[in-house]
Amino acid sequence: MDYYRSLELSRDSTGEQIRRNYHRLALKFHPDRMGAEGAERFKEIQSAYEVLSNPRKREIYDKFGAAALDSHFADALIFRHGGFVAFCLYQL
Repeated sequence: MDYYRSLELSRDSTGEQIRRNYHRLALKFHPDRMGAEGAERFKEIQSAYEVLSNPRKREIYDKFGAAALDSHFADALIFRHGGFVAFCLYQL
């Protein structure tokens, strides 16, 4: 799933654009409004917003894709030695 496409955004969207599109789409596809046919789309919108609205998760998603946010995949990427985490090494 492409989180940017789910929220109808470009990759350079601002936090305000992310928030605005999320609210617009969440209202449009809310299960109380759309019923069962909107439920799956609503879940996609929720997942996309959870990642793109969080600067750290968005950075990981932009660099490594959605799979990097999965706990099993993330465990494989994390190199633990002396408290360092691979995602943070580039900041040193």
